[in-house]
Amino acid sequence: MPVQGGTPRPFGDVRCQDAVWSRDARLLAYASNGSLYVANSDGSAPRRLANKEAYGIVWSPDNSTIRFSTWDPALQVHSLWEIGADGDRLHQVFPGNEKVADTASGFWLAEGKYFAFLRWSLSGPKLWMVRERPSFWRRSSPRAFSVSTGAEDTETVASLGLNGSRLISVGYWPDTKLQRLSSDAHSLVTASVFPSAVNLHFSRDGKWVAYVSTVDSALWRCRVDGTDCLQLTFAPMAALEPRWSPDGTEILFIDNHPNAIRRLRVVAAQGSSPARTLGPPDLAAGMADWSPDGKQIVLDMRGTSPSAHDQLYFIDAASGKTAPLAGSEGLNEPAWSRDGHLIAALNSAATRIYFYSLKESKWAPGPAGTRLSYHYWSYSSGQLF
Repeated sequence: MPVQGGTPRPFGDVRCQDAVWSRDARLLAYASNGSLYVANSDGSAPRRLANKEAYGIVWSPDNSTIRFSTWDPALQVHSLWEIGADGDRLHQVFPGNEKVADTASGFWLAEGKYFAFLRWSLSGPKLWMVRERPSFWRRSSPRAFSVSTGAEDTETVASLGLNGSRLISVGYWPDTKLQRLSSDAHSLVTASVFPSAVNLHFSRDGKWVAYVSTVDSALWRCRVDGTDCLQLTFAPMAALEPRWSPDGTEILFIDNHPNAIRRLRVVAAQGSSPARTLGPPDLAAGMADWSPDGKQIVLDMRGTSPSAHDQLYFIDAASGKTAPLAGSEGLNEPAWSRDGHLIAALNSAATRIYFYSLKESKWAPGPAGTRLSYHYWSYSSGQLF
């Protein structure tokens, strides 16, 4: 579209996302159908540079290099990649560096002397920077370093000025509070216990709660009044979505340790034994839930390739034997009703819930919406929240 206004024109015959002009406006880099492309400014002569999902595309000041972000669904991390504008030299910017793992959304500054980017951690995204071109007089370390902005979390980062000599970051100070629904179900009340807790799950008898600490992603279990607390996992484990077994003796959770495939683990609620691992080692674990008798677990898993799809599996809680659930390709986030009759699961687009009848061994479509997630069965199994 002309800057002064007017009729927009299509960019060739391409469906794309995150298109970015080169500094000299002669070329345009864009993401389309899971790959990174470059084309002339009018959309002609498109050519694929990399067979990778790309976002956060940026050109180097001399137009010779492109950096972009991608997402690994198996490891659940962002990463920064670099490739020449001619399609050569594709490589990860920080390969195997634990200190700058899970990185994305960068900008070159000061005519390419620095590169600023976001790095995700347990507490949220933070602003980092690396010096790209050490001078003769100032041989700075090429290692990345954290930049303090005063904000607790950084949401976005952008360069300012024609030569990128300044940088602005948009930050925020999260004020997370745990709240409970009042007994009359008409208001929310701030809970005084568990100030640093997420992913809460209550035992069937209502006496215990399992949760994940926002400080270090450790799994804890406590009485509901906040007493008798016990830490069940330790670094490098990073727990997600705990679920109590029906008899209250075990807790399953997803281990989301950075730069590793997500695994399903089960730990004794009394902390009497180390967590054991269930599920195939070559599949990344998603959400999981217990059967009402505690003998089986339903879990969504997917392969490690970017084109892999979610699928539900049954796992024998005692032996670890795994079997796919027929017709569940593309479904995730399973929730098993307490009466044992139905399993609810979500499609990959998070727009519809499907129900699997264990008696009839078949699927049926359920409610649809624009963004669905975190569905839970009522105690009576008559409603799904």
